[in-house]
Amino acid sequence: MATIDTVLGPTSFSVAGLVLPATDWFVFGRVEWLALTKIDNHARINGHYVAGQSAENLIEVFELLLPPAVPLAVGDAIALIVGCDKSLDHCANRFSNIINFRGCPFMPGNDALLATPIVE
Repeated sequence: MATIDTVLGPTSFSVAGLVLPATDWFVFGRVEWLALTKIDNHARINGHYVAGQSAENLIEVFELLLPPAVPLAVGDAIALIVGCDKSLDHCANRFSNIINFRGCPFMPGNDALLATPIVE
């Protein structure tokens, strides 16, 4: 849970006072608004980084994939949902949930599928 501190553009805002374990923690995640008038408002997070430090807090900047239906406003209460890129690395290292990983990380890609033997 956080509050929008500064609106930097139609798809970016900053939040102060979060204590996060790593940069890019929320990439591929989403933002949901908590106010009843904006409860249907939600957006995908495309970027997340530390932009600097205020007197006592880090300033975290979030960039959204698309502008939300209701424009961003200073003071909006939001919920930030952690993102996942569906990779084996994220599942194992970020979430310690390798047992539930349902991907195929070792399957050959399209290059191997379309490769033909070289005849000399």
